[in-house]
Amino acid sequence: MAKGVEAQELFDSLLRADTETEVVTLLKNAGYWDDPTAWRFYGDQPENWATVGGQQSRAEQALIEKLMNSIDTKLIAAARMAGLPINGAAAPQSVFDARNLLFGEELKNVEKLSQSITVAATGKRGRPSITIVDDGEGQTPQGMPKTILSLHKGNKNSIPFVQGKFNMGGSGVLEFCGVEHNVELVLSKRNPELVPVGADPEDSLWSFTIIRREDPSPASPRASRFTYLAPAGEPDAQGNRGLLTFQAPSLPIFPVKNEPYAREATWGTLFKLYEYAVRASTNMMLEGGLLGRVRILLPEPALPVHFHECRNYSGHSGSYSTTMAGLIHTLEEDRKSPKRQNVEWFDKFEINLDGETFTGRIYLFRKRAKDEKKNPADNYRKDEGVVFTFNGQCHAFFSKDFFRRRAVKQDYLWDSLLVFVDASAISVRAHEKLFMPTRENLRHGDLKFRLEQELEEKLKNHKELLHLANARRKSELSDNPEVSATFEKFIEDMVKKHPLLEQILGTGFRIANPFKPHSVEVVEKPWEGARFPTKFHFKDRIPGAELQRDSNINSQTRIAFVTDVENDYFRRDEDPGEFKLFQVTGEGLVPAKNWRTPHLFEGNATLSLSLPPDAAIGDRLTFEAQIMDPSRIEPFRNRFALVVQAERGETPLRQNPPKPKPDVPGEQPGKNAQNDTKLNVPTPVDVWEKDWANQDPPFGKFTAMRIKRQPGAEEGTALFDYTINMNNIFIDQAVKARPKRMNEYRDRYKFGMTLITLALIRHDLEVRKHFPERHDDEEETKRPDLHDTVEDVTSALAPFLLPLVDTLSQITGELEPLSAIAGEAA
Repeated sequence: MAKGVEAQELFDSLLRADTETEVVTLLKNAGYWDDPTAWRFYGDQPENWATVGGQQSRAEQALIEKLMNSIDTKLIAAARMAGLPINGAAAPQSVFDARNLLFGEELKNVEKLSQSITVAATGKRGRPSITIVDDGEGQTPQGMPKTILSLHKGNKNSIPFVQGKFNMGGSGVLEFCGVEHNVELVLSKRNPELVPVGADPEDSLWSFTIIRREDPSPASPRASRFTYLAPAGEPDAQGNRGLLTFQAPSLPIFPVKNEPYAREATWGTLFKLYEYAVRASTNMMLEGGLLGRVRILLPEPALPVHFHECRNYSGHSGSYSTTMAGLIHTLEEDRKSPKRQNVEWFDKFEINLDGETFTGRIYLFRKRAKDEKKNPADNYRKDEGVVFTFNGQCHAFFSKDFFRRRAVKQDYLWDSLLVFVDASAISVRAHEKLFMPTRENLRHGDLKFRLEQELEEKLKNHKELLHLANARRKSELSDNPEVSATFEKFIEDMVKKHPLLEQILGTGFRIANPFKPHSVEVVEKPWEGARFPTKFHFKDRIPGAELQRDSNINSQTRIAFVTDVENDYFRRDEDPGEFKLFQVTGEGLVPAKNWRTPHLFEGNATLSLSLPPDAAIGDRLTFEAQIMDPSRIEPFRNRFALVVQAERGETPLRQNPPKPKPDVPGEQPGKNAQNDTKLNVPTPVDVWEKDWANQDPPFGKFTAMRIKRQPGAEEGTALFDYTINMNNIFIDQAVKARPKRMNEYRDRYKFGMTLITLALIRHDLEVRKHFPERHDDEEETKRPDLHDTVEDVTSALAPFLLPLVDTLSQITGELEPLSAIAGEAA
């Protein structure tokens, strides 16, 4: 058995190995690989596959668990060395409380602090080996089996300021290590300052092991088992032996630039994940690399991490190593920069559900310029739209298609929005209700559905987002698209010949202009708010007046305020305002529940809240809204009373419904002027190849038709903007073959695609009307997104449309082989 120098030599060889084959060879040569007595069950549990194999579903998420463990051990070590209790009421009560208390000064130099937790990539470009090192607590040889190599021990359950709870998340990397045997190297040595005086001398040694997976065997035929190398000493009562150890004052285990094992450490912990199955196979610093994925999966780590690319890639020194402080840190730096390269707009908010507080951040990235090949938002995320975090770690996300939902309607911003929802302040039980233990998914349940609905409402009714969406819309569409007389006549003639279409389209239909006519639209004066408000009171009430209104059970109640303050009053970094809501009770003011912070836009603010779950019909509930900032001695106070009414049912139909308004645009100027919104038959906007890049996302040669819901469109309407690619490759080929028929072909293509799109929209409306989706529907059972359906179907039909129209027009009802007709059309 290896002892002392031999053990250190074996460790050095294992450290520098970068393939599973090398590891197996080294252990076979040392006499360990095939010796069953040299291996110990991982977690001291023979049937450990259910735990290890039931962790994260992706390699990147599993890697995040390792980094969170490194952050945890740094916080625990700092607390111990500072003499602070690590559990109980006197301990820091959150990850960020501990971080700020213990690393406040060091956080001023993020670059230096990041050197305490490092990630280095070595070996193959396709499946690199990933080495993670930290200088946290470190473990003794006797402590390793009880901590790093244990399962379900709950070592950190009583520590309120760490992420780890279940003592199993760190095992998730094993299924992604190696090729056949899932091998991982683990090394640790206890921080000398944490070793008690008079402790066993062995507590000051380095110890290491290899974890591996063993195939199902007669002893365990239904599942694999994980074991780790433990060949030292005599077996204990359970037959377990100890780890290999050696004495060394220091070891070069930390990386420096592109050298993976260069900086000496006198203690610490190292994990080497051989041939790790990350999907990002390029230089991890570059686009599509591992760093970008870690940045969004760990968007707000309590401590920074330093990444080192140590594989054979060319580049300057900056391409070898960099500090990772999380995506939120990166975005905050961008938005605060005077240059503001990518973040166009930002907002933050709070949502309160039954006393559980969620804080949110909304980032809107600028629109891609014509000469750019890539959407700026894609520099920071892939498909993520809404990212749910807890203690800085992503626990789940909604895709960016969330913003195109009918309940959100941000079609013009959907590909530029990124929202973070931080759940760090919620209770333990709320966390259990909301997140799965794997930290990858939301648990389907009432809390998830209510939070989802609140987010939809927040984004749909956000006045600034509506303003920004309208600006994007105008940049993509012409200011006043002309209605083609040929197109209008075609539609009218078609309906005359086929009266059934009028029943589908609706009586009195016509082609609508998607923008206000120039005679109506005027230039609005930009809003100029004060830095600090001089008023903040209920709309249509004098300051100080109390408001009373009815409020229905299970419905949102909206309270409108007016003010004269800037739009960014609540979200700005310096001297922000603060909005608090209290319920007035016999015991005084009690923090209210089930509300979200109002957003300000041009002197208006709207508070949304729900009644308490125990509210009864006839109750009169009084609330007080307080608005405070550093300029004030006393806050603005606004009291309002809600009289509880029965749950709102369906609105009964009037016996004498009002006559419809004239279907003509208003003539009075201003932003409240009547708009021409009837869109039974749309006017598609022509997009030619020179303008492909101006679309978001850009058009391609196979694109045919695309739709986007108009900003502010009401629920249940078909108010979409249609954009059609007039240089679709199949139309261009047809025109090239018969140039004399160019106008005819292009009109047929345009009219046909428009009617196909209209049919798809009408079908979607009818289906949703009769079979409405519910929030508790599983993702895989939900209907396809209408936007994608239109784009996919029209692109698929584009090569067939003109031949189909030609062929069908020649069918007379007389018996004639279809092949002959088709041949003529060709």
